[in-house]
Amino acid sequence: MQNKANASYKKESLEVAVVAVHTVENIKTAARNFGVPRSTLQLYLKGQSKSSFGTKPILSNDEERRLVDWLLDLSKKGFPRCREGVQLSV
Repeated sequence: MQNKANASYKKESLEVAVVAVHTVENIKTAARNFGVPRSTLQLYLKGQSKSSFGTKPILSNDEERRLVDWLLDLSKKGFPRCREGVQLSV
């Protein structure tokens, strides 16, 4: 039995499982037969696929890169910033 954190399945297996649910099988059986997590299959059928994980970032990649450059520049000049100072600056 695979560990859930390390479980992997192919997208093709998910698609075949969806077809099976729509034709003859129930979700639990289709998930087991095609090696797809039941919860993943349920979410996919409801249209709630996991396209991203975690919360959305506050800063864009460009803003984050500029912030890092600014902090490194301050540090080189002898003015390192603490976390609270950075949070107040953003």
